[in-house]
Amino acid sequence: MSRRIELQPHRSTEELYELYRACRRPNEKTRWRALYLISRGTLAAEAARRVGRTSGWVTQLTRRY
Repeated sequence: MSRRIELQPHRSTEELYELYRACRRPNEKTRWRALYLISRGTLAAEAARRVGRTSGWVTQLTRRY
């Protein structure tokens, strides 16, 4: 079974949501949305499905973040 990914507290969930909503660049918006979903406790596989990427991509993104 998959584990939840924990983000370092650089930004709050609300801040990530605001960055996602305000962003106008499609690729960047996808990254902010994935980080927002992970910060809410969504599993990587589910977040990946919602943003149209792979769970490996989401995992790599969260590691870089």
